[in-house]
Amino acid sequence: YDAATDTWSPINEGVRCHPTVGVILAPSYALYTHSFYEEENKAVYDQIRGWGSCASYFFAWTYSNNFRGYTFPYNSFDAMVENARFLKSNNTQVLYDSCSWESPMLPGFMELKKYLNSKLAVNVNIDPVYYTKKWFHDIYRDAADTMYRLYRFERAYCQSIESSYTGTVNDYQTFEDKTLWPTGLILKWQNLCEEAMKEIEAIKDTDYYENCYTAILLESIMPRYVMLQLHPDYYGGDE
Repeated sequence: YDAATDTWSPINEGVRCHPTVGVILAPSYALYTHSFYEEENKAVYDQIRGWGSCASYFFAWTYSNNFRGYTFPYNSFDAMVENARFLKSNNTQVLYDSCSWESPMLPGFMELKKYLNSKLAVNVNIDPVYYTKKWFHDIYRDAADTMYRLYRFERAYCQSIESSYTGTVNDYQTFEDKTLWPTGLILKWQNLCEEAMKEIEAIKDTDYYENCYTAILLESIMPRYVMLQLHPDYYGGDE
C-alpha cells in the first residue's frame, strides 16, 4: 500500500490472479450497521482494495442479519446500499447479501431488505428512500403510514443503542438483554402493529387484505417475542 498515492499493488506479479479468476469475499467480521466506507470497517475497506490489485473481479457475500437475534431489528438499511455501491466500484460481479438465510420470513422489515437488494442488483444508484416508501405503500396499503412509523422508530432506537451491542454480524451476546428493550418502548411498537391491523379492516373484502395482514403479523412477532421472553412478569398467570 502506498499512502502517498492511496493505491495498492501486489507484492510481485506472481500473486496476481489470472484474468479469468476472481476472488470470493465474505467479510463476516464486518460491522454491517456501518458501511465499508466508515472507520468501523476500515479493515474490510483495505482488504477489498488490496485484493483488487491482485484480482480482476470479486464475488461478494455480505450480511444483513444477526444470527444470534433473528427476531430483533438489525439496522443495516443504509449500509447495505453503500456497500453495494462500494463493491460495484471495486469490480464486484456477483453480490449475495444474506438476509434471512434459511428462514423464509423474519421481522425487522427483512422483506424490505430483500426488495431493496433486488433493486440494487440491477442498479446500485437507486434512490433507496423512494423504493422504501413505494414498498410500504404496496405492502401495507391503508396501514402504510403506521408501519412506516414503526420502521423509523425501530431504526432510530437501534441506532441509539448501538454502542451497547457493537460487534460482528453474529456476535451479539447482549441482544436479549431486557435492559435494552424496556416494556414501554416494546408496547408502543406492539400498539403500532395493532393500530395497523385496525386500519386494514377497510380493505378486508379486497384481494390485498390477506397479504397486508400477514405482513403486519410478521412485524408484530418481535414485540410479542420480547415481551414474552424478556418481560414475562408483565403478564398475569391467566394470560
